[in-house]
Parts: sequence; structure tokens; C-alpha cells
Amino acid sequence: MGLKSVDSSVKKEGDLPAADPSTPIPLKYEDESTSGGPECLEKQMALFLDKMGSFQKGKHSSQSGMIPGSWQYKMKLQLILKSSKAYYVLSDAAMILQKYGRALRYIKLALQCHEQRILKNIITRQKKIRKYYTVFIENPGAKAIDYYLKALRSLGKRDVHPAVWDSVNWELSTTYFTMATLQQDYAPLSRKAQEQIEKEVSEAMMKSLKYCDVDTVSARQPLCQYRAATIHHRLASMYHSCLRNQVFVQTGLDFCVGSVLKMSNVCGD
Repeated sequence: MGLKSVDSSVKKEGDLPAADPSTPIPLKYEDESTSGGPECLEKQMALFLDKMGSFQKGKHSSQSGMIPGSWQYKMKLQLILKSSKAYYVLSDAAMILQKYGRALRYIKLALQCHEQRILKNIITRQKKIRKYYTVFIENPGAKAIDYYLKALRSLGKRDVHPAVWDSVNWELSTTYFTMATLQQDYAPLSRKAQEQIEKEVSEAMMKSLKYCDVDTVSARQPLCQYRAATIHHRLASMYHSCLRNQVFVQTGLDFCVGSVLKMSNVCGD
């Protein structure tokens, strides 16, 4: 109805003249005051309509039945002007959006490749650490512990050679502590369960504490006391983490069970 009130020649939407999309719009995005006023605007639009094949020279009526200078004709010129300005503004925005959108896609692709490379490096590093722990720590450590225990059995008691006894005990405590620390910091989760690792770490820490003599007065006593404090701190942190995880899991289970029971009651009602 809106088009028919302005242009009486429009019977239906299919009767509208099809514009060639390749036809350039000769208007610039500027104010009317700088373009020569309404007369210049009408002249420009007349040239534009003439290129579109919808304008006849002179004071004859246009193909749409509008008389040049009438209010319908001026309204049509204003609508065409607004549409041309909107075309230029939106076309620039579309080009900018397309340009930056393509750049963002490239940045996203680069970030994905960088993340994959970092993840691959992390996995490779973890594998090397686990292999290093098995080859250079776990196997040699077990052999070292075996020899230190044999040395203690050979000495029998501290009174025979106190200095040698204290040295062997310290090295044995150090071996247990090193193995427990590495296993706690670089847990081989691909080969062992979390509960098994925690159990082995706890046992190794307690054995290290057993052979760490904090009571005998010697030059090594401050080191023994510091190591004992470190062992207690690490064990406390590990047990606290285990308790927190258990509470989190139990809370999640309680929530799920409560939700299921609540839904069952609702369905039952």
C-alpha cells in the first residue's frame, strides 16, 4: 500500500523495475548543504534515474506516471538518496567486517596451531620425565636402597662405627625422600592409579622419616630436622588434597542422588 500511494503505476511487487546491480550510484555521502541544495540534488537524481531507464528528459511524465516537481516525485528522489547513502555506509562496513573477519579467522587458526604445538610439547616432556623417572630414579633408587640396607645389616648397630652408621642412615633417608618427592611431583598416572601413587609416596616418606635421626646431636642434626619438617608438610598437603577431592566427589554424588529423588517425587505426584 505504501508504494502504491506514492507510485500509482505499481500494481504488485513483481511490477517493480529490476535495477542492474552493476550500475554505479553517482552520489557521495555528504550533506545537502555542500552539494548545491535541492536543485543540485534533483539534477543528480534525475541523471541517476536516467541511467536506470526510469526518467525521460523534459517536463514529460516519468515511466512511473509521476510528474517531475510533484511531491511524489520529490519523495521518490529523497528515498533514492537515503538508500544510496545507506548503500555506501553499509558497503564500507561490510568490507571492513569482511576484512577483519578474515584476519580473525587467520588469528584463530594460528592460535589453534600454537596450542596444538604446546600440547604436543607438554605431552612429549611428560613422557620424557616419566621415562627419566623409571630409568634413572626408580630402578637405581631401588638398587641403592638395597645396598644401604645391606650396609646397615653389616654394621649391626651404631656403636661399632657411629660416623659410618649416621652417614648410611642419612643417605638412605635421602634416597627414600628423593623417590617420594619425584613420584609426588611427577606422578606416573599413565602407569599407576592415583590411590596407588599416594600409598607409595606415603610409605616412602615414612621410611625416609624413619632413617632421619633428629635426636642425635651432630653437624647433620639441623638438616635432619629440616627434612623431617618438610616430610610432615608434604604428607599433610597430600592428605588434605585427598580429603578435599573426596568431599568434592561426595558432594557431587549427594547432589545427583538428591536431584534424582526430587524428580522421582515430582513424577510420582
